Amino acid sequence: MDVPAVLKRSARYAWTALAFLIISYALLVVIGRQLLPTLEHRQEQISQYLSAQLGIHIATEHISGSWTRLTPLLQVQHLSIASEDGAPSISINHLQSEFDILASLLNLELIWNDLSIGEVKLTLRENEQGNWFISNFPLTGRDNDTNNRGQLDLLADILLLSTHIGIEQVAIDVAFYDGTTARLFIDDIQLENNADFHRARANLSLNQSEDRAELIIEGRGDPKDWENFDGAAYIKLNRINLRNAFGIILRDWLPDSVLASIADTDTHLNAELWINALKPGHLGLMGKVQADAIPLNWSTELPPIKNLDTTFTAWFTSGQTWGVQCQNLHFDWSDQVIEPLNAGFEQGLGEHWNEVTLSADHINLATLKQTIVQTKIAGEAASQWLETLNPAGMLRGLSLSLDLEKTQPIIQLSSHIEQLSIDSWHHTPAARGLSGYLHWEDGRGYFDIDSGDDFAMLYPGVYSEFMHYGATQGRVNIDWMSADARLKIAGGPIDMRSAKGEIRAYISLDIPTTDSEREPEMFLQASIKNSHSRYLNNYLPTLLNPDLLSWLDRSIGNIDISEAGFIWRGSLKGDSHQQRTIQFYGQLANGDVDYDPGWPKLSQLSAQIS
Repeated sequence: MDVPAVLKRSARYAWTALAFLIISYALLVVIGRQLLPTLEHRQEQISQYLSAQLGIHIATEHISGSWTRLTPLLQVQHLSIASEDGAPSISINHLQSEFDILASLLNLELIWNDLSIGEVKLTLRENEQGNWFISNFPLTGRDNDTNNRGQLDLLADILLLSTHIGIEQVAIDVAFYDGTTARLFIDDIQLENNADFHRARANLSLNQSEDRAELIIEGRGDPKDWENFDGAAYIKLNRINLRNAFGIILRDWLPDSVLASIADTDTHLNAELWINALKPGHLGLMGKVQADAIPLNWSTELPPIKNLDTTFTAWFTSGQTWGVQCQNLHFDWSDQVIEPLNAGFEQGLGEHWNEVTLSADHINLATLKQTIVQTKIAGEAASQWLETLNPAGMLRGLSLSLDLEKTQPIIQLSSHIEQLSIDSWHHTPAARGLSGYLHWEDGRGYFDIDSGDDFAMLYPGVYSEFMHYGATQGRVNIDWMSADARLKIAGGPIDMRSAKGEIRAYISLDIPTTDSEREPEMFLQASIKNSHSRYLNNYLPTLLNPDLLSWLDRSIGNIDISEAGFIWRGSLKGDSHQQRTIQFYGQLANGDVDYDPGWPKLSQLSAQIS
C-alpha cells in the first residue's frame, strides 16, 4: 500500500468536506440574512407549520427575525399554545432566541445558544388519580406502538439540548382536585445544560411580594429517564410569608369561614430543604423549619404559636400519597407546657384525598383538648364532645387513620394510654388513673387495662363517689353500632388487687348516644376476696333505699369478708323506673352485727348471705 498517497487523498477529501461545510454555512448565512427579516409577512404560515409538526395549536401576534454577525435572532410577541380546537393553555408575552445552527443541524432539533422568555401563564390541575396536567392541554408522551415522540419528548429535548434558557416569570394557577386553588410565581428562571449535566435556578413565591424562596436543582443524566437520573434540589426560605399557604394545607380540616380568615394571616417562615429524586414519580425531602410566630387570627381569643422549630423528612408519590415526619417538633402556645415530640402526617392524593394517617410518639390529652376546643379546628360538635369528656393523661405511640368523607371518620386508632382521666358521656362510667393499650379498627376495638394503685371509676346514677380499685388488669371490648348509634362495651375477667381485697369483675354496657327512648344499661358482676366491712360503703349503690343504707351503716360492725359477690342488671339512670336486678352473696367471719337496738348484739359471727 502506498501510504503517502492514501494520506494525500484523505487530506484532500477532508479539505474538500471542510470547504463544502464552509460554503454551505456561508450560503445558509446569506439565505438567513435575506429570509429572517421577512418572517413577519409569513407569520400565519409559520404558525400553521409548527402546529402541524407539534400536534398543537400555536398562535402569535407578531414574529420578527434578524441576523447579527453569525447568529440568527428570532423575536415573538404574545405567543399562545393550545390543544387542537381548545382554549389557550399557555400564554407567553414575548420570546427572543439565538439559534445554535450547527447543533440544530447535528441534532435535527431547534437548539438555542440563548433563549429568553418573558412572562408565562398556565393552569395546573389535579385529576381524581392525583396526577397533574396543564389545563386544556394534555401533553402526550412517546407512543410505544409507533415509537413516535410526543410533545413532552419534543419539549424536553429542546430544554435539555439548549445551552441556556432564561425565563422572567412563570405564573401558575394551581387547582386541586377538591376545588382548592392557589397561585404560584416562579421568577428569574435560569436553565443551563452542558452534556449530561443540568442546572436550574429560580425564585418561588405564593404572591408577588418581596419575599422569595431560592431554588437550585442539579442533576446528571437524562431527566426523562428517572430510573437512572441522579437529581437533587435545594430550597432556602428566608422569612417567606405563607399568607395563603395555610389555607391550602388546612383546606380539608377547617370550614370555609375559618379558611377565609387564615388567608389573611401573615406568617414568616425560615427553612432549608433538600430534595432527592429517588424513583419514578417519587420525591424525598428533608430539612429544617423555624418560625418566630404563627398567628391564629381566625379567632381573636387565640394566642399565636411561638418559637416553632423542627427538623423533618417528607415524601411525595405522584397519584398515591404525600406525607411528612417531624423530629423534635417544639413550639410554645399560650401557657401550655409542650414537650418536644416526633409526629407524622400522611394523606392520599387524587380520589384518595380523604385518607389521612396521623402518628405521634406522645400527646398530652389536656393540651390537645384545649387546642381543639379553642381553635374549633375539628368543628363545634367535636369541641362540645371534648368539653364533656374533659380528657387528661398521656398517649404514647399514637397511630390514627381517618376517612374524612365518613360521618364517623376514625378508621383505625391505637395507642398506649397513661393516667387517663375522663368524665362521663351519655351515662358511661368516668375514670381516673386508667392506663393500658387501646386498639380500634372498623367500628370495633379493645382496651387492655394495666392500671396502677390510683385507678378509680365512677358509675353515674349508681354511685356518687369514685370507686378506687387499685392495680387492675384485664381486657374490655368495644363495639360501635352505627345503625342506631349505640356504644357497646363488654369485658372480663378484670382483676383488681388492693388493700381492700382481691376483686374480679365482668362488665357489659349498652349506651345509646342519641336522644331516644332507650336507656343506658349495665350488667356488672363482681366478686371480692379477703376484704373487710370497713370498705362496705365503697360498694353500696346510692340508689338503694335510704332506710336500707341507714340500717347497713348502723348495724354492720367489723366483719371479715372471706368472699362476696355482687350482680347488677338494669338502667344507669338514677331516676329510671325500669326494673333492676340486684343480687348479693357473702361469706362472712368474725363479725359484729347490731341488727336492731332492741335485740341482742351478735359477736364473732360467721355467716353465709345470699
